[in-house]
Amino acid sequence: MPDIFQSSLKSLKLYNFRNHKVFRFDNIESIPVVITGRNGIGKTNILEAISLISSSKGLKGARISELNNQDNPDYIWNITAELRTVYGPKEVMTYRNVKPNLKSDTRLVQIDGELIKKKTELAELLNIIWLTPSMQQIFIGPSSERRVFFDQIVSNFFVEHSSNLSKYEQSRRERLKLLKENIGDEHWLSALEQNMCDSANLISDARIKTIIMLNKAIEENNTPFPKAILSLINEPLSADFLIKLKKSRGLDASSGKTNLGSHLYDLEVIFKDKNMPARYCSTGEQKALMLNLILAQTYALIEKYKVIPILLFDEIISHLDSINRGLLFEEILKLKAQSWLTGLDPKSFSNIEKHASFLHLESNY
Repeated sequence: MPDIFQSSLKSLKLYNFRNHKVFRFDNIESIPVVITGRNGIGKTNILEAISLISSSKGLKGARISELNNQDNPDYIWNITAELRTVYGPKEVMTYRNVKPNLKSDTRLVQIDGELIKKKTELAELLNIIWLTPSMQQIFIGPSSERRVFFDQIVSNFFVEHSSNLSKYEQSRRERLKLLKENIGDEHWLSALEQNMCDSANLISDARIKTIIMLNKAIEENNTPFPKAILSLINEPLSADFLIKLKKSRGLDASSGKTNLGSHLYDLEVIFKDKNMPARYCSTGEQKALMLNLILAQTYALIEKYKVIPILLFDEIISHLDSINRGLLFEEILKLKAQSWLTGLDPKSFSNIEKHASFLHLESNY
């Protein structure tokens, strides 16, 4: 096995997924892949399908039922991908699971024909990182969007992070329900608060370690984009978090919300050269800082796992000027990552036309 392994897709098949009734892309090379075509043709949907090969909810975070082709709502969507992984060739299939008595749709995942029990098995198989136009608003949008963004990053480094977040949220909701309904079961409340505290400790530890790795990657890898300094705000680090939870019961009951905890932190990003919070930077600076974060995540993952992740860049042309676009292309080629890029016109990718594979969509498949 080489010192650094390159993860990549060998083939991709979509059935009844979004606007693609049937889509096949075989014999994919381990080089950048550029997908072009008019708006609405389904370029982003292909990237979303690839993102669902990971353990996450995908680059749009859509509900499982929303992924079905609207012309065939009774048919189950299906994504199948052949992968080159550090563990050898693997086939991953994920699809909508619709069973009677289910309150909501779920999705199932098979690896080499075997149904997996935990999606963390996917996270151990490969990492996928993406940049979409909506992520441009991360710095100026609500803190909830930054939390989703950053916790997705953390999950790429610590496979149990999503599970710990779910455990924390379940205990938090149950505790709040008891408080709002004035059910003073001390034993039950204490057990839920202990569960929250245990999960919060694991969550905080993973977040802090990820911040350290990202800041280190930013400093050590001289990308052509502005450097950022990352930190966490309102992360419950104190040893007396459990005591504070007990003391806040009255306030939480009267306000109808949990007023402290891991669900209220924020990600602070500072443009280092100007010592300025990213939310006050120009639009161009914010885009460049976001690229810095995406690349820092990539370099940090390579450092930790010795595996190059798959990169997805949706409509990259529309939200980057020609200079930053060219710099990004240079970084992609330097990384030797299989990167998937979408855009309207193949000519916009002339910088990498000799090094990439091109797929132009003429119609919905």
